[in-house]
Amino acid sequence: MQKWEYKVIKVHRVSWEDSDTKESIGRHEETGGVFNSLGQQGWELAATGFDANGNPVTAVFKRAVEA
Repeated sequence: MQKWEYKVIKVHRVSWEDSDTKESIGRHEETGGVFNSLGQQGWELAATGFDANGNPVTAVFKRAVEA
């Protein structure tokens, strides 16, 4: 059975933050680069969360765990 690991990225007003490490991983204007970098590490965007105004607040990525 395939196993997965997940990474939750929090959206702040001007930047993205890894919710586990609290590390800033890029600014909003760098979103394409941030997401491409995560893709190069094997992460795939799995879901997004939005606030009541339709603004993104989280992005959830997943990748397969090696057996």
